[in-house]
Amino acid sequence: MRSFLFTLRRTVAVGAATVAALALTATAALADDPTPRPGVVGGTPAQQGEFPWMVRLSMGCGGSLYTQQIVLTAAHCVSGSGANTSITATAGVADLGSSQAIKVKSTRVLQAPGYNGSGKDWALIKLAQPINLPTLKTADTPAYNNGTFTIAGWGADREGGSQQRQLLKATVPFVDDTACQKAYGNLIPGEEICAGYLDQGGVDTCQGDSGGPMFRKDAAGAWIQVGIVSWGEGCARPHYPGVYSEVSTFAANIKSAAASLGGWPPARPAIPGVRAGAGAFRFPLLPGTLPGGSEAPPGPPGLLGPPGPLGRPDGLANPYGPVPVRPAPARPPDSGMTWAGLRHPFGRGGNGRTVEVWAR
Repeated sequence: MRSFLFTLRRTVAVGAATVAALALTATAALADDPTPRPGVVGGTPAQQGEFPWMVRLSMGCGGSLYTQQIVLTAAHCVSGSGANTSITATAGVADLGSSQAIKVKSTRVLQAPGYNGSGKDWALIKLAQPINLPTLKTADTPAYNNGTFTIAGWGADREGGSQQRQLLKATVPFVDDTACQKAYGNLIPGEEICAGYLDQGGVDTCQGDSGGPMFRKDAAGAWIQVGIVSWGEGCARPHYPGVYSEVSTFAANIKSAAASLGGWPPARPAIPGVRAGAGAFRFPLLPGTLPGGSEAPPGPPGLLGPPGPLGRPDGLANPYGPVPVRPAPARPPDSGMTWAGLRHPFGRGGNGRTVEVWAR
């Protein structure tokens, strides 16, 4: 919720019920209008599944899946820390009106310690249950605070406009601190990062996009979050870029906060395409006993799927640990695991053998 930011922040601080009422009004308006319309000023519609870690929050903000059970959003979107079952997270769809939408209630909220309306604009929302979708990695170094970023959200498509049903995406260039401080004398370098078309404007996040991610590709070609939609003067105005919380500055704090909520380390990410037999990531099949007492196929370590952002070219690295492998078990090790039948393409003794991979 970006336009008229300081008024909004005061509202959140002293009148959470007012914000909730506004969110319900926006939701009702969406329900009455069956025509998907874009959000984010100057963007184009995102495809279903293009940004699977995007989350819409019922108070009228955006967010991203930090883990499958924790949403990263903006501090000004929530009212303090503690038990909270009033927020509904909607995920898994680009069109909020889709019947495929996944909706999960919150259980707790953790607002950035020391947040007072200026800087430190991040918060975590723990969900009642995990959402089995990919998570978005967060930058822990300022190395990615440059170049061109992607923004996405269901916020207004023009300044003063209404919330939207269809997820919209756009790209915006980095604006250095010196240039951004000419627009905003109250910018906090090191805690905030700016992006937008400084001279002409025209592309920006807007009201209702607060808390959503600003992201780009990392060195391995995977999406990585560098910012959290925070504030700005109006939306897409010339000489007034968008201001975002600088994720790398708070990465350690966010990780620690997630641990305190019981959400770290994150669950293994969902593997796009695996259930269709086209694995997007590379995992080693390590010999020996794996979780549940199962054994990997005989022979040297093999690989499942083509090379991807996880794993080294030699196939020996898997940052999420061994993948449990079972040769056609009768049922999953537990109800919290999902499966994909995959052919083991490498390794002596394993060629041509179909195995089932179970992942949380």
